[in-house]
Amino acid sequence: MKCPNCGSPVKDNFCPECGALVAGYASKKGIRNKWWFWALISLTAVTVIFIFLPKGKEQDREPKTTLSKGTTTEISGNTLTTGAQETITEEQYNYMVKVYDLSPGIYTAGTDLPAGRCNIAAISGKGNLYSSNLEGGINELFGIDYGKGTLKESFLGLELPEYSSLTVSGNLKIRLFFTAVKSGYTGRNYDETDAVTLGGGKYTAGTDFSPGTFKVTAESGSGTVLSSNSLGNGINEILGKDDGSSTFSDSFLNVDLPVGTELTISEGLTVKLIPAV
Repeated sequence: MKCPNCGSPVKDNFCPECGALVAGYASKKGIRNKWWFWALISLTAVTVIFIFLPKGKEQDREPKTTLSKGTTTEISGNTLTTGAQETITEEQYNYMVKVYDLSPGIYTAGTDLPAGRCNIAAISGKGNLYSSNLEGGINELFGIDYGKGTLKESFLGLELPEYSSLTVSGNLKIRLFFTAVKSGYTGRNYDETDAVTLGGGKYTAGTDFSPGTFKVTAESGSGTVLSSNSLGNGINEILGKDDGSSTFSDSFLNVDLPVGTELTISEGLTVKLIPAV
């Protein structure tokens, strides 16, 4: 079946390319038992309310802006991704980038992503997908299922409060579609000039390398990278140079390695720690 909005192939209740609800995707059950039936009813009600809200004069509004995926935009000269905001107005939300593609890593709301509510679609691969918040969060084996029925390919209504985190593991890649945003985010940059290369062995942050937040990339070989704070925002992943047939990734983003954290790297694997600045 194709998305009526952009024409992309769909296998679930909403399009993985544009996020549009695909109302025609349904089983033989009654229409009133379908989640999208009630979602469309709610969306229609919100649209009607919005239409009848008082609107300012045309010349008082911000000019219409076309946003592209993976970019930032400016509102009245202030770039949203240069500093988290406590609240986002409806006008600001209309100008924000709402679609984010994520590779394996740990993403914090307010730092790497906006805080708010979003829908999720698998793009490729498979792995665990879980958030730090229990209420409104997620903990699923996620990925492209190919009809096997063992993986979840989409998830609606994930809540990401500010400071909560979303972890993507394995070789999974996902797309987030934000439907409501409560804050902006600061963003991160990584500095290759201060990167540290480590082979197989055990290392301690603050002794063998400077503590901080890192992008961990495989330089050669494959194996496990494990930190002693893996139950927090650390790492417990199989990394390696993937030839396209494996289930692991060649990098993992936003790993926190504070002072005293032990980092163990399997023999035969060489990684680079690239610090966030």
